[in-house]
Amino acid sequence: MRVLVSAIILAASSAGFTYAEWAPDGKVVSYPASIPVKSNSFILEFHDQVDVHTHGLKVRSMPDIAVDHHYNGLFKGMAITAGDSVELSDLAGIDGVRKVYPNRIRKLTTRAGNGNGNATSTLLHKKTGLERVVKEVRLDGKGVKIGIIDSGVDYKHPDLGGCWKTKGCRWQYGQDFIGDKYDASNNFVIKPNPTPMDCDGHGTHVSGIMAATGTQVQGIAPGATYGMYRVFSCADSNGEITTEDAIIIKAMEAAYKDGHDIINLSVGGGSWAEDPTSVVASKLVANGVVVIAAAGDYGHDGLFTTQSPSLGNGVISVGSVDNWVYTGVPLLVHTKKGPFTISKTDVTTKKSTFKFKKPVPVVAPKDVTGSANCCNPIKAKLNGKLAFIPRGDCTFNEKAIAAQNAGAVGLLYYNDQPSVMPPKVNDSITIPIAIVGKGSGKLILAALSDGAVTAMVSESYKEIGNTNGGKMSVFSSYGPTPELGLAPLLSAPGGDIWSVYPRKKNSYASLSGTSMAASYVSGAAALVKQEHPNLSVEQMHERLSTACAPIVDWNTRKWTNPYQSGAGLINIYNAVKSRFHVNQTIITINDTKREDFSDDGFVIRTLKVSNRNSRKGMKVKTLFFPANSVTMFNRNHTLSDAVYKQLPLPTWPKSDKKVPEDTMPRLSCHNCQIYIKPGKSAIMKIRIGRPVGLKEDERWFYGGFIRFNTVWDTEEEHFTYTIPYAGYNGDLNKINALSHSSKELPALVNQNGDLIKDPKKLKISSKKKAFVSYKLDTPSRIVSLSLINSKGKLVGYLPDGYHTDSTRTLPSLTNSFKAVIDGKVYPRITWKEPIKVSAGKYHVHLAALRLFGNPKKESDYDTWDSDVFTIDIALLQDACAEFPVQLLTQSLTSAATTNKELLQSELRDKTTNGVSDGRDKASFTNPQLQLLRGSPQLSARRNASLRNLAAMARGTSSRSRADSLDSHTGRHNIHASGVSEPQVKQTADALGISVTSSNSARSDIITEHTAVTDTYGDLLSLSASDSEEVVGPIETTAQFLEWYGKVESRLAEGQDQEAHAFAEQLRKHVEQCSDMLECIKGIQGMLQNMEADYEKVCKQTGGVKDACADYQRKRDNFINMANEISEQLSVYNSLGPISQLFNSPGDRVCLNDEFLPSLERTEKAIGFIKEHSEGRDSELYLMRFSQCRMRALSLIKMHALRVFKTLSADVSNENTREKPMGRSTTLYVRFRTSAVTLSPLIHALQSRSIVLGSTERQVFADVQNAYFQMRRTWLRPYILDCLKTIASEHEETKTTDITKVTSGARVESLRDWCAFVMNVCADEYRLYYDFFDRHQDISEGSNVAMSTELREYLDSIMVIFHEHVRPLIIHESDVAVLAEISMTLLTYYKPTSMTTASAAVSDISNASLSDDGNASRHSHSFIQEEDGLDAFYAVVYQILQDAQQRLAYKAQSYIRSNISGYKISKQDAEPIIRWVQLSVRLRITDPEELATFVSEAAKVVDLQDSESVSIESTHSTSRASSSFVDVVTGSSDAMVAQSLAEDSSKPSKEQSDFQPSPAVLRLLERVSGGQLTAEDIEALQWMYPPVKNYHWLVSLIDGCLDTEVQAGIVEEALTACKQNLLNQGARFVRENVISSGGSKKNTKDPLTAEAEQQAHLFIVFNAPQRDHVVADYFLD
Repeated sequence: MRVLVSAIILAASSAGFTYAEWAPDGKVVSYPASIPVKSNSFILEFHDQVDVHTHGLKVRSMPDIAVDHHYNGLFKGMAITAGDSVELSDLAGIDGVRKVYPNRIRKLTTRAGNGNGNATSTLLHKKTGLERVVKEVRLDGKGVKIGIIDSGVDYKHPDLGGCWKTKGCRWQYGQDFIGDKYDASNNFVIKPNPTPMDCDGHGTHVSGIMAATGTQVQGIAPGATYGMYRVFSCADSNGEITTEDAIIIKAMEAAYKDGHDIINLSVGGGSWAEDPTSVVASKLVANGVVVIAAAGDYGHDGLFTTQSPSLGNGVISVGSVDNWVYTGVPLLVHTKKGPFTISKTDVTTKKSTFKFKKPVPVVAPKDVTGSANCCNPIKAKLNGKLAFIPRGDCTFNEKAIAAQNAGAVGLLYYNDQPSVMPPKVNDSITIPIAIVGKGSGKLILAALSDGAVTAMVSESYKEIGNTNGGKMSVFSSYGPTPELGLAPLLSAPGGDIWSVYPRKKNSYASLSGTSMAASYVSGAAALVKQEHPNLSVEQMHERLSTACAPIVDWNTRKWTNPYQSGAGLINIYNAVKSRFHVNQTIITINDTKREDFSDDGFVIRTLKVSNRNSRKGMKVKTLFFPANSVTMFNRNHTLSDAVYKQLPLPTWPKSDKKVPEDTMPRLSCHNCQIYIKPGKSAIMKIRIGRPVGLKEDERWFYGGFIRFNTVWDTEEEHFTYTIPYAGYNGDLNKINALSHSSKELPALVNQNGDLIKDPKKLKISSKKKAFVSYKLDTPSRIVSLSLINSKGKLVGYLPDGYHTDSTRTLPSLTNSFKAVIDGKVYPRITWKEPIKVSAGKYHVHLAALRLFGNPKKESDYDTWDSDVFTIDIALLQDACAEFPVQLLTQSLTSAATTNKELLQSELRDKTTNGVSDGRDKASFTNPQLQLLRGSPQLSARRNASLRNLAAMARGTSSRSRADSLDSHTGRHNIHASGVSEPQVKQTADALGISVTSSNSARSDIITEHTAVTDTYGDLLSLSASDSEEVVGPIETTAQFLEWYGKVESRLAEGQDQEAHAFAEQLRKHVEQCSDMLECIKGIQGMLQNMEADYEKVCKQTGGVKDACADYQRKRDNFINMANEISEQLSVYNSLGPISQLFNSPGDRVCLNDEFLPSLERTEKAIGFIKEHSEGRDSELYLMRFSQCRMRALSLIKMHALRVFKTLSADVSNENTREKPMGRSTTLYVRFRTSAVTLSPLIHALQSRSIVLGSTERQVFADVQNAYFQMRRTWLRPYILDCLKTIASEHEETKTTDITKVTSGARVESLRDWCAFVMNVCADEYRLYYDFFDRHQDISEGSNVAMSTELREYLDSIMVIFHEHVRPLIIHESDVAVLAEISMTLLTYYKPTSMTTASAAVSDISNASLSDDGNASRHSHSFIQEEDGLDAFYAVVYQILQDAQQRLAYKAQSYIRSNISGYKISKQDAEPIIRWVQLSVRLRITDPEELATFVSEAAKVVDLQDSESVSIESTHSTSRASSSFVDVVTGSSDAMVAQSLAEDSSKPSKEQSDFQPSPAVLRLLERVSGGQLTAEDIEALQWMYPPVKNYHWLVSLIDGCLDTEVQAGIVEEALTACKQNLLNQGARFVRENVISSGGSKKNTKDPLTAEAEQQAHLFIVFNAPQRDHVVADYFLD
């Protein structure tokens, strides 16, 4: 039927097409060629209500289909293998089928860790809250079942129990689904082993994170019961570890049937939730299973990289955080300046590991071309040397070959990026290999430039602090989902994790990946499930998510975007202890087009917060933390270089500098602080604002966190819970799906991947093909590549030219997607074989559906059209020539199959009825069978099929001659014209038809009754020798029907015999069943006798049972006594080892793994002896144990003082080399690194100083004082140098004397000083608590944020800042600068409980903290009050008071000199006289009329100037219209002048209601007539200087001073302005009134009424505010 359909399609193409017509029904899924699939293997998904076994029978009966597996549990479907004859449309058309998936091949990827991370690290488990769970709650996962779907497990490993499904073994479930021989490249052999033994290591590694119990690795939930379902085979011929979707789904179904509470998945691939593994994972969740899956390891590739099945509905998708500490064998490098150690990542080659017990020389060789990248042979001989080569330009393997051939004993790569990518080499490399990061590479290169360098690697392990600890791993995949959903949900440690490994592979290894993070969360979920066994999946989801803490991005000092981290780092303790409930754990905000944003960019979300504690009320304080916005696009819509170079994605903010508020997400709520009664709930409405200040074409993905700080009644500990929110700042549908990048794609390329420069000359032939190469910047539901003919009509899809649910093009996996152009197309996407097209001109139309796009809407596709090219006719033949042969053949097959199924079905029904009625085989007579064959249902369907067949045959009569009978052979000959002989023979061979040729070059297709295929041979098999079957040539439809009826009769006769045989078999079966029933009755009698005997024995043995029970009780008592005695003996026996350990020479014994446990045992021993003081020598043992404890505490003190001394020496050395701002690494990073190992010891000392005596407290005080003294010593010069450096950077002269720099530079310096010192204060606070325990440092019941000692230390540090800034305040005399200084200080000031700020300061500070709880817009939103900024705020308050006092004093001086003390100069006398002359001429005595006239006249002048074309007039207008502004801007503050100009142009309400008088109107006519010029109007707008100075001063000090002080200064300035205006201004006016004739009146004459009137007019017109109140004040 395909040919008939293709004919219809080709015919339809001439009439055009639309996207609506070609949009698929969604049943058939298609992947790009770059995604490997198992050939001819498919997964059918049925609707949930379908019975898979019933439909399976139908599928099995279809020709050329083999069913590999039935899924009839969670997932309704089956895995099948379909032959080449089966079309995808046939599969999609099966009744009940929902979707058809190709069976995808999935690869397992692992990343070597950066050294050998320690999964049992105290710091690791402390950061995640696991340490508290184990110590306080004592959980281990007991009673919880966890299923792991992975590469298997080395269950014989001692740390994993060394057992499999034995009693007491932790491994009770699981099986192998794949075996060791599966090879996705050429051999899909599936031979499962009896047990899921791991031959790779990945599954063993993740199992260890959850289940290990050993000295090196301690799993999170070792008490749980586990099942391992192996789905990955061993490495294949390409070194890849693979599996397929059909196997994964089979394993997921088995894990569900085994009843697991939690299922852990580490497989990945695909960006859509419709992926089959995601579909099954969603069904698992819907059926109550907690599914935890890795988000993916494609973070380098940017956004939209989270992988399925973690995208399934309700699946917990997990991102990765780097470990804080890793333990490994570092590389010791000796240089001219001294030794240093660096971490490395080893790659164990076939014969060597990277170990050098003796120093070897390190060299940086060059190849024969002079390149240090060594992609060619190396010049020099490297015998006995370690080659040091950078990454880049060629593969790792090529560099390794060059080094090995040069004789190097080893190879050390250094990366060109901060992260480390484990190098891959093949088995030909035998020298040891390792790689270091970019920073370490620079250190070694610098050392090589100074002289000789050697390196060695010992076998001793060391703890190495990880500077990236706690940060998101660079490989961790980003969200969002294609529907803008949040992914991952949360994050956990997954970078550099040390865990168990197969015994054949060194037993332990460090790996990195989100797989490790997912297993960490799986273990955490088991602990939560153990504590709360009745939790639903949704409740588990909520507990794990809300208990997380956002992760800091230290580059911006903001929080990491939720699309990278999810809710943040998991906190297991908070999850276990949670009594907090909220109805939404994630807030997803749609894009701007699909979300109902208000005009100011806000949306409202309603949250229901509940208190799950039925006895205690809960106080909730809501805090809002905006996160970084991220993007992977440039403004020209291309991908950022960060994606191609595998760098961190661009963020906003770009650094930790302050940015405008509207560029960050904004949140508010009307009830941010609430109290919820026990067991009750409260409704909160949250307003979330998108960053409207960011441009939409920059394509920012924004987000943040809502944090609920909770505390319950009578409790002191606060718990914080998190809800992430995220969205897209723009229309997601506007992002191009196709990549329009500098790579010139999409494009036509040749077979080598080179661009075809002139496609118009391209000719597709049998020897020449072309390809369309393209990239996707976003996932796309539909991608199609269509061939369009010269008339613009669609012909069909290119091979590999139609994909559904496509992922982004990931640079780390593939350069681009490709589709071949070879002259063949698929008229429908469900076809498995293409058809050929005619020769001619064509072009390719590429269309990719954008996100949120409608498949049937053309405008929602991102499209590209290629240039026109030619398909050569020599290659192709007319496809229409194939129609008659294929049409007839397929039609015969269809009709025969239909009739066969109907006949067999009805015959079965009749046979069954006959047996049930007791008939024998004789009852099935020929008349009855004839009646059966003549049934209406069968006849109607058969006749319809024959009529269709005849109609189709007549439709091809133009291409065929009349059939003729070969009387010699008895064959029917069907002659086909227009068909080439090879085509006819090929078709005939496939159908079992012989072919003869005539001399006329026409082929005869001769149908033999003995040569038909198995598919329908039982219908058409007629003996060729039966002469009665020869009916002559089939020339008409009637002849064909006659022949077909005889074939049907023969078939019916054969089926009669089959029915009788079947009935006979049934009778025999009935007889056998009767015999079996008799046998069963006899067995039942025997069982009854045995039951009676059993009851008798039970009664007799009852006494024995009671005696055994009594014996058991006594035995238990003896065992308990023995245990107590053993415990006592162990306490006393432990004195020797403890004493020997604590008396070891030197303080380094503190670093021994047994030191702190021994100290704990000492404490327990002392407590035990005190409780059992009646024992012999109890006092002696008590004294000795107490001495051991004191010795241990002294050792901790000695070690701490030595470490502090070493750090001081490091700081001293660095101070001589580093610039001031560059010393922070030494002062903080090295200290924090040391704190990792030192803090557990100090915590132990600190905890005992609280509960023990004064001696122990003094030991701790010595350590604390030494720390403070060390920090003070080095921090004072560091702060002073940095302050001076900051000041010099703002002054061109680069002076460091702050009193000599310009005023602007002083203010800028102050701003940067405050920011710097605030950060120093916060960093010191955090650094202190990196060493010391905050919970023990603060007294119980206290509400302060720090101890008294720390506060005094921070105060002493802040004194340095105060001493440096105070001279700036004292020597400053410029009022404007003082005002700006005050405002700057106010932005950094935050009142605390110890400050008593004035009312004005309180008002301003409260204004900076919005009512909704948002952090101040003037301060760093990241730094919170608990970060120890009280000392900073206190010193800022002191400096602010100095600045305000100085400002008030200088403001009063300004009033005295520039307002009250103003004298009219000659320069100012002229404008006054000019103003008086004009006011006299105008004859206006009312100030309001004068003001109205001046305003209206200015408008008239401006209107006249705008209509003029004269250049001189234009310049004059410019001067006139801006004269008032020019006068005001003569002040020292241009901003105040601008506001005055704006205020003067806005009339008050009285002015707006005022109607010009006739006199004003007449004057305006004079202006229009030119009698009054623009210069006249400008003169009337002149302002009296004291009034102008008053305005400037009032605007300047607004908000800078205490409210009362500010009001006093304003009053004083107003009074001074009044006095000057009355005394000098009005008197000057009176004395200079000029008559209309122009003669000046004698000043000795009495003042005339005219002069007094002009003085009154001048006073009121120049009043600071032109209203009646002020006018009255001035005339009072």
